[in-house]
Amino acid sequence: CGIDPTQKGHPPMTIAKLPAPSVRTMPAAPKELGAAGRALWTATLREYQFSTADEFATLKQLCLTHDRLAAVQDALRNEGLVVPSPQGARAHPLIAAESQLHRSLLSLRRGLGLN
Repeated sequence: CGIDPTQKGHPPMTIAKLPAPSVRTMPAAPKELGAAGRALWTATLREYQFSTADEFATLKQLCLTHDRLAAVQDALRNEGLVVPSPQGARAHPLIAAESQLHRSLLSLRRGLGLN
């Protein structure tokens, strides 16, 4: 006992056209990022979705920290792990910086919920 839409007095059925699914646009990497930071920005946004300004600020800091770590590691590769000093050879001071940068990266990744 349904209604026949072809009967007089009933408007013809129309099918609403849904908008095409939007393609998620990836925000451009901040200009101050270096190559390592830009690569991390792109890879992270391909895998994860962020929506708040705080999340993007944290992602930016993560990428800047990644750039800094890459620079420290390059310096350590070029200069070696041991440097001369008046008291004799000692561990390069950038080793401590590298360790701190690793801790910072871990903390920032946790803050964003990244594995």
